[in-house]
Amino acid sequence: QRRVHGDYCLMKLYYFDFPGRGEAIRLTLSHAGVPFEDVRIQFKDWLATKAKLELKQMPVLELEGGKQLTQSYAILEYLGCKYGYLPTNHDEIYRCIFIMNTIEDVFQKALIYGSPPPVSILDEKTKEEGMKKLIETDGKLYLNAIERKLIENVSQDFIVGRKHTIADFYLVGVFIHMMHTPKWKELFASHIASGYPLLQSYIEKRLTDFNEYYKKCDYKLYYFVTPGRAEMTRILFRHCKIPFGDIRFTPDQWMKEEKKTGKYELEQLPVLKCEPSGINYSQSDAIIQTLGLKHGLLPVNKPEKLYKVIFICHTCKDMIDQLVSFYFSGIEEAKKKEQLKGYYEKKAPVFLGALEQRLKANSSELYFVGKKFTIADFAFVGMLRGLVLSLIHI
Repeated sequence: QRRVHGDYCLMKLYYFDFPGRGEAIRLTLSHAGVPFEDVRIQFKDWLATKAKLELKQMPVLELEGGKQLTQSYAILEYLGCKYGYLPTNHDEIYRCIFIMNTIEDVFQKALIYGSPPPVSILDEKTKEEGMKKLIETDGKLYLNAIERKLIENVSQDFIVGRKHTIADFYLVGVFIHMMHTPKWKELFASHIASGYPLLQSYIEKRLTDFNEYYKKCDYKLYYFVTPGRAEMTRILFRHCKIPFGDIRFTPDQWMKEEKKTGKYELEQLPVLKCEPSGINYSQSDAIIQTLGLKHGLLPVNKPEKLYKVIFICHTCKDMIDQLVSFYFSGIEEAKKKEQLKGYYEKKAPVFLGALEQRLKANSSELYFVGKKFTIADFAFVGMLRGLVLSLIHI
């Protein structure tokens, strides 16, 4: 089972189809906005896969070129170093590794005593006794130590320092695994949540970092009833099968909304709002590029392709801006039709000719850049919808 997080995937993560020790790696890559292919191995396919792996175990992170990284800790430190999630201060490095090792001690016992075969081969009686000891003795020892580190930290929003580290991703990943298992979910609610309120509050905050990854992000896109500068974002959401609220204003409705000071950052549209994080995105270019980065539709590691994508997006934007200026110019209808006609006869062919040449020069005439979807394709289709709508007025 493969879950492709982006069309420009440079990495492949191999692990079982549950959170386990692979989840922290998934979360790190997701938070860094790095496209990756999440290859989830089913138990029935494990023996065949195992023979191909260096240490005969997972997770395994395969880099571009086929190089494989093994050992979950080593992979996390590699990613932490590469994407800025590993502290540089020696004291914070110690705290980071201490917390991860402490969590691992709990996690290892939880896997042994709380997992079904083939993850755990212990008999039910031994599992029950081990679980009881973990909840009543060992678990409290470890959780007390973790919460104490959280209290001692300069910020209770993060486990180490004032920003995300691999320790945050590891802790959240283990929590996700616990919630994935009904037995542990029940035990967490009855024995842990009430006993460690600060730790519980911290986890709830950090879980919001991954609302979109777990498809819990409620997007609302605000724009006018026309395609305009928002259409490419609408198309991206539909292509990626991401639910979103499509709020469309008439010019009169927007005049009333615009007066609500502070509701819209730049007092212009489009605006993309994301709940429950409360993040607002403005500027159509910034919105589409951010979403493109998150969903692997922007070839950030290939400068020449990136240039081509941005060139096409801005060429399409120039065409849209011309159309928008006609609609909001306030001139009489007859004059508007005359200007639109002149635009289609003189200016539009220049832009469309440039786009045609880019398409012909590409390796595939099905896409503008490369052989996969990019935001350039959505920008073009969004612009095309605006052109078709404007033709009605000529």
